[in-house]
Amino acid sequence: MSIWKSTRLPAACGACTCPVVWTVRTTAPFSARAGKDPGQLYDALVNEFGPSFYERIDAPASAEQKKKLAKLDGDGFEAKDLAGDPVTAKLSKAPGNNEPIGGIKVISRNGWFAARPSGTEDVYKIYAESFVSEDHLRRIQKDAQTLVGSVIGG
Repeated sequence: MSIWKSTRLPAACGACTCPVVWTVRTTAPFSARAGKDPGQLYDALVNEFGPSFYERIDAPASAEQKKKLAKLDGDGFEAKDLAGDPVTAKLSKAPGNNEPIGGIKVISRNGWFAARPSGTEDVYKIYAESFVSEDHLRRIQKDAQTLVGSVIGG
C-alpha cells in the first residue's frame, strides 16, 4: 500500500507531523479546481500565517528507555512550560481514534514537539516545530530532551 492511500505514514515521515505530505495529499484534489499547485497553496498559507520552523533530531536512548517512552501517558507527563510558553496539551493517544501514538506530543501556542522511540536504532526521535523562529525551535528541542530525559532517565 502506498503512503498516499494509507492513513498511517511511515516513521521516516513523522507519524505526528509531515506537513508537506499532508499538504500534497489533501490539496491535490483542489489543485485542479483552484488552478494552483500545492506549492502555491503552501505559499498562500505562509503569507497568511507566517513561516514555521521544523526539524527532526535524534537523542540517544537505551532499549529500556525506549520502552518507557513508548508507554508514556499524556496525563502523567509533567510538562507545564515549553520554550517559555504554557503547555496547552499533552497527548499520548491520537485524537481521532484514541489509539496510542507510541510516544508523547506536547503542544503550546507557539510550537510543539513529539518524541517517539526508533524501532531500529538506540535513539528516540524528536519532531519539533516553532511558529516563531529558528532560535525558538532550538529551545523547544532542548526542552523536549530535558522533559523526556527526566521521565525515561538520561
